[in-house]
Amino acid sequence: ETLEELQFLGKKYLKRCDWANAEKVYDKILDKYPTEEEAFDIFNKLKIWKHMEVENGVLKRFTGKFSEVILPEAVTSIGPRVFTGNRGVQTVIFTNKVESIEREAFYQSKDLKSVVNLSNVRFIGKSAFFDCPFLEECDLGNNVEYISDEAFRGCTSLKKIRLPVSLKQLER
Repeated sequence: ETLEELQFLGKKYLKRCDWANAEKVYDKILDKYPTEEEAFDIFNKLKIWKHMEVENGVLKRFTGKFSEVILPEAVTSIGPRVFTGNRGVQTVIFTNKVESIEREAFYQSKDLKSVVNLSNVRFIGKSAFFDCPFLEECDLGNNVEYISDEAFRGCTSLKKIRLPVSLKQLER
């Protein structure tokens, strides 16, 4: 198998969120090409991604305790209560594919400090970041249209939030 064939297979498995098979493919890439930077990067992401359950683009569950979480390209929405009560996750890095953060997605994520790259997020659900006392950084980007009730209530470290011109509805 050539590097190109292995990379094609790996990307195919990543799109299907088939973390176990993707990890096997990238193990092979690392065995054959130990200096291949992309393979090493993806392998490290897989360590995190195998703690995720993604269905039809919706991140349904996350069970990891990593300090930094980089979401896979397959994720278009953060489902309800995915990170609720999580201890350990400090930073979540979104891809430009994510369009919604559902209700209570990060509710009481006590260690969360920053969410990065919300550039295409259009919807932030009820209590999405409720009681995240250490959340300091949350750049909403330019596409947010709707922010629901109490989305940032209890985020006592969040000093400033820029509301984009795209915003159509801001609930209390």
